[in-house]
Amino acid sequence: MDLKHDEPKLSVNVHHRTTQLNLWMIVAIVAFFVLAGWYILRVKHDPPQSTQEMKQGSFPAYERWTSRVC
Repeated sequence: MDLKHDEPKLSVNVHHRTTQLNLWMIVAIVAFFVLAGWYILRVKHDPPQSTQEMKQGSFPAYERWTSRVC
């Protein structure tokens, strides 16, 4: 019995459309987790201090300053 020819071929052809789609899906999922982690760390570092800030959402400090001035 020849075991060398019994093993399945494991190759990735990046020219197939389905392989390209799968690779782009992996990139999108990784990007989603990176952006979500960045946002969570940002909110954890500077959480909203009042209910009013929570209703308005998280704005950068310069936008809060300009809204108070104008």
